[in-house]
Amino acid sequence: QKLERFDPELLSADLVFEEVRHLHKVEAVLSIANADRMVATGESDEWLTALDELSERLGRMLRKRRDRLRNHHGA
Repeated sequence: QKLERFDPELLSADLVFEEVRHLHKVEAVLSIANADRMVATGESDEWLTALDELSERLGRMLRKRRDRLRNHHGA
């Protein structure tokens, strides 16, 4: 739900959790209507830190996409 505030056209979000030795990896694949899929990752030695990193990256990517769409339509 929090991601929908950045882009209401968000269709789905798939998360993949992977642990390699002591490194925790989280990958998110977002499907957005009329757009390519967006992929972001987060890595850390702790799950919560990896999720926080992923969340920050997704937020930046979605904000950037929203700003590009707004600037394009406003011109």
